[in-house]
Amino acid sequence: MKSILSYLWNVNKKRYIVTFLLFVLIEAVLFSQMIVRKSDAAINRQEGIFGIIMVIFLFYVIYMFLQTMKSYSRLLTNPMLRITAISGKQYVFSMLIFSYIAMAIWYGVCGVLFYVSYVLAFPTTSVYVEAKEIMQVGIMNNLIYAISDLFDFLFVTLQILLVITLVKLLTKKKKAQNILIVIISLVVNITITLAITLLGKLAPAFQELRRVEYRSESKSLFIEMFQENGFNIFNISFMVIVSALIIYVIAYIIDKKLEV
Repeated sequence: MKSILSYLWNVNKKRYIVTFLLFVLIEAVLFSQMIVRKSDAAINRQEGIFGIIMVIFLFYVIYMFLQTMKSYSRLLTNPMLRITAISGKQYVFSMLIFSYIAMAIWYGVCGVLFYVSYVLAFPTTSVYVEAKEIMQVGIMNNLIYAISDLFDFLFVTLQILLVITLVKLLTKKKKAQNILIVIISLVVNITITLAITLLGKLAPAFQELRRVEYRSESKSLFIEMFQENGFNIFNISFMVIVSALIIYVIAYIIDKKLEV
């Protein structure tokens, strides 16, 4: 797996570093605009700037995630790696590890943005109130919620990896691949989300994993489902089984069916 992780980093490091530095520069300029004297106009200004900060962060995360997924697509057809004795499971686990590390960093950056906003914002702003509520939940609870969100993200990532692998198997035309990836991703995500939602209603949620005081900032269908219904024995078991099945299918396609 080390060779795959090295490949993913080497292919993306320049883009990651340049994009991150640009992102930090833009966010720093925006934060500097939040330092104003208190007034009604200043309060509205701070809330507006914070909204822009979070929108830029969202676009940054989406862009970097798409770049990572493109790397996986190129990885599958890289002859230098494919001729080596690397199993399909190693490809999958390498991508999951790489994605998990990247998402953990993005999650940490999001936390820093909220903290800086909390320091700079006036106490009467909604920005200050929301950031304060998050911090009042406690470090342990926030850590549990963060880990929960990260594993939700990995499950969705696994679905996307399956779709990319299937599309690579079905066609080699890039335009057709892009269209199929969007269509199949929507079908797979909606189907699995509905199944887990229904399973979430069959039994009480584990209260330790249920958000009561604090709800994640993420608005994805998958994470919203858990915020309302919570984890229970049925949907957790379903996730584990589906994850294992997806890993097996991807590994089988890479080892037996996919040509360089």
